[in-house]
Amino acid sequence: MEKIYKIIEVILEEMGYLIFEKDGNDFDIRDYVGDSLQFIDFIVRIEEKLKFELSDDFLDYDLLSSANGFSNKVFSFLEDNYKN
Repeated sequence: MEKIYKIIEVILEEMGYLIFEKDGNDFDIRDYVGDSLQFIDFIVRIEEKLKFELSDDFLDYDLLSSANGFSNKVFSFLEDNYKN
């Protein structure tokens, strides 16, 4: 899960953002990904880094309310798909 969290940070940096405000090692990704084009770009970049296509369940903007929560969801998704 930490690897996915780091990937999120790297992607946001690649998109031109520096993350300064973290509340206990968590932050709201929506503070950086503000519109639908940035959102799709963000999801595509994650898929490219992971070399894995995420399900349509990840096309919910509200999932970005917590970097930790989003990391956990991606981790669980990948874990479930590697088992099958």
